[in-house]
Amino acid sequence: MKSIVEYYTPTKEIPVPDHYFEIEIKSWDEVIQPLLEEVANRYGESDASDDMIEALGLAGVTTVPDFKQYAKEYYESEYISFAFYNKLMPYILAFYGETAEVVINAAERDEYVAEYLEQIEAFADEEGLPVNDYAQLKLGLRGDIDTVLKERAVEDYIFKLIAHHIFKEKGHELDELTYERFIQQNVLQSGADEIDLRGRYPYEVFKKIMPEMSYSTELFEFFKPKFKFKITGSEA
Repeated sequence: MKSIVEYYTPTKEIPVPDHYFEIEIKSWDEVIQPLLEEVANRYGESDASDDMIEALGLAGVTTVPDFKQYAKEYYESEYISFAFYNKLMPYILAFYGETAEVVINAAERDEYVAEYLEQIEAFADEEGLPVNDYAQLKLGLRGDIDTVLKERAVEDYIFKLIAHHIFKEKGHELDELTYERFIQQNVLQSGADEIDLRGRYPYEVFKKIMPEMSYSTELFEFFKPKFKFKITGSEA
């Protein structure tokens, strides 16, 4: 018997404490000013001018105020993305791990956990770190690392089950036509290199990860407007 999902909390009903949406920065000036200084340094000047900004060739960005707004919007997007994947997603994974009603095939789960731990070891090797150090420094984990990683793996497995369940509920297929649409969409909309994309996501890999990618994107788009910036420095 394969693992199945009997119940999960819909996206709109996931209870998230407000503090998960708070992003603290000292000031926007502290973020933007080094970028303006970098532009000025290219010309051996101390301050960036409108001419320097226009020469960057950014669409619709021709003045210093334009550039400041462009940089602010860019970093807002980056900060929100980081907060979502590194702060909120672990909470959502843990929430589903505790609340979802699933019938688990132990062999399937154990195989997934083993693959998950092997992947963490591979990431740690790439960084030249022991697994414990990698988990603490890169993943922010504390406590008994071996136990925590196994718990994370099980949570990830349950999320995977839910994502595949939702994918099927919506009538999506994991066939070759869907795969080709995925490739072309990323090439046309994101400017991805098709050969590189097919190398990173061959069809067999696509079938395993597409439902998770799809649901993660749905979660991100739903929660994105809820993130708020808190200025803690002189702009506060």
